[in-house]
Amino acid sequence: MARIIRTGNKEAGFTLIELLVVLLILSLLAGLASPIIGNSKQRANEAVLKEDLKVVREAIDLYYTNHGTYPETLDILKEKRYLRNIPADPVGEDGRWELVIDGETNGIIDIKTNSDKEAIDGSNYKNW
Repeated sequence: MARIIRTGNKEAGFTLIELLVVLLILSLLAGLASPIIGNSKQRANEAVLKEDLKVVREAIDLYYTNHGTYPETLDILKEKRYLRNIPADPVGEDGRWELVIDGETNGIIDIKTNSDKEAIDGSNYKNW
């Protein structure tokens, strides 16, 4: 059995001030970390949006290069194996893309997100 040896009148333990200082330091660290962690999901969605826009736009351009016309639907890009899957819009409300249609051929010349929200950098997602 362990034996506690005490010297003088002081008991082992922390004072209330020491505990308050530790709690203050922990709350300051949590306050500094929360904005970083809070924006991480938005930053991830923005990275996915940029990549999806790039990939689908390249597929539309490649389709145009090969066929001389733009695709009428995004599903054609999947059927003809320009894309494995049509990605969902990561920042849009319903996951659907806004299609930019060529007036003469009714082909899709571009895609945009249907979200009116602003990115972390202050730009509008629709302008990407």
